Amino acid sequence: APAEDIREQVRALMDDACSVIRTEEQLRVALRAIKRMRKQGVSACGTTLARALEAWNILVTAELVVTAALARDESRGPHLRFAGSTSFEPLPSREPDWRQYIVLRAAEGEPTVERRTPVQLTLPAGSDTITY
Repeated sequence: APAEDIREQVRALMDDACSVIRTEEQLRVALRAIKRMRKQGVSACGTTLARALEAWNILVTAELVVTAALARDESRGPHLRFAGSTSFEPLPSREPDWRQYIVLRAAEGEPTVERRTPVQLTLPAGSDTITY
């Protein structure tokens, strides 16, 4: 597909599905569309090679963002996750369950999600500093 078309389609998908108000259904629709576009490829016809490569990178980045958004099935800060398009109440934040971060890795061309818990530093008793 032409690079400029890809850029515009991804921009619209991300506005619709991955803004601060999200549903699993919207995210899944966006992910399927992004995967279709990646499979179809990006054409440099009518533009520069740099612009086509940017469009490809936009596709890859959008896939990673949507994959991470699907993995975090709660509301967090201003990002509100709803159970469905007819829901009026956002899903609650699940503290402390989500005191973790998401690592995306490539596995046979597809991103895989790995959840990790940050390292918790414990200060020695009676100390308020850490020495290395």
